[in-house]
Amino acid sequence: MPPRHPLKQHARILLRPRLHRGVEEQLPDLRRVWSLTFGDPRVCIAVLDGPAELAHPAFDGALVRQVDVSGGAKPARGAGLRHGTHVASLIFGQHDGPMRGVAPKCRGVVIPIYGERDDGSLVPCSQMDLARAISLAVAVGANVINISAGVHDETGEPEPPLARAIRLCEDQGILIVAAAGNEGCACPHVPAASPTVLAVGAADGAGNPLGFSNWSELYRGHGVLAPGDALAGAAPGGQTQRASGTSMAAALVSGVAGLLASWQLRLGRNIDVRAIKTAILTGAVRCEETAATDCQRSLGGRLDASTAFALISQGEASAMSNSNLPQTSVNSPCAHGLAGESGPADGGGRGDATAATSAGDNLPVR
Repeated sequence: MPPRHPLKQHARILLRPRLHRGVEEQLPDLRRVWSLTFGDPRVCIAVLDGPAELAHPAFDGALVRQVDVSGGAKPARGAGLRHGTHVASLIFGQHDGPMRGVAPKCRGVVIPIYGERDDGSLVPCSQMDLARAISLAVAVGANVINISAGVHDETGEPEPPLARAIRLCEDQGILIVAAAGNEGCACPHVPAASPTVLAVGAADGAGNPLGFSNWSELYRGHGVLAPGDALAGAAPGGQTQRASGTSMAAALVSGVAGLLASWQLRLGRNIDVRAIKTAILTGAVRCEETAATDCQRSLGGRLDASTAFALISQGEASAMSNSNLPQTSVNSPCAHGLAGESGPADGGGRGDATAATSAGDNLPVR
């Protein structure tokens, strides 16, 4: 059977001079959350995306590694590198650097799922390759897996290998966070449509769904909106950029999930991704139906990190959850010394640049 359409990255990017800003611009309640925790190195967040330029100043001091899974293929240096660097910085950007990320003290592993041909065009990632990357993330001890990519599929059903990988995460107590897609339609994406995955749509600064953010009945019971409009992040060559998309929104939610797991450890509990997912969904600010509002587009509501933390602190999220995801002890966090693992790559020079990619420059999965 031929593979389905390729997975795509879900972002549009505009390069800017160095910004010295962070994600709290559009998620101001993070300041209250950061008074409790900046993350815990025992919590591992895996980023399945393009490669990241870990030599960027935003990652100085970050506990982030990159695994080479290219198999000899040319690594992505264009759109894939820009996207992967930006997404990783939204999660792991250090607070004494140019870009502040959501969970700077969590441990991370970047698992590139895109390559590049000699002509610079992107090598799509198949659902089989995505399944392998998820399995690798499980093997290195991820607690949260961020997938800022997807493929439009009306059924919302992943191919069997990917379905097995998603089920493995469910069995192991690992939370997958995935972008809802940027077509601006009531159309589900894989893997976001899978019910055990936390689907993320994009909102503007006022919390309203952005026009390009996908919605679907398949998302409603396990989806949330997060800021996704012109988020500041790192760019290759030591630069910074602003990018919009459900990719960026998903990264914010993955970072918050990492902080919630860190807070569970601080409270003397085991990491319980069932409770984390429930807290994020239950604590979301619900859409108020009006004649001018289509609440379907808001999925399950807008991310409210402070309320999610309150629910975890009170232990209510565990009591309310009806998920089958197990509580887990702390996984071995993004173990070092794996074959093909690398530290920060060589960084380029800094400087101002202005370049743009259209909303259609989404990275594909076959």
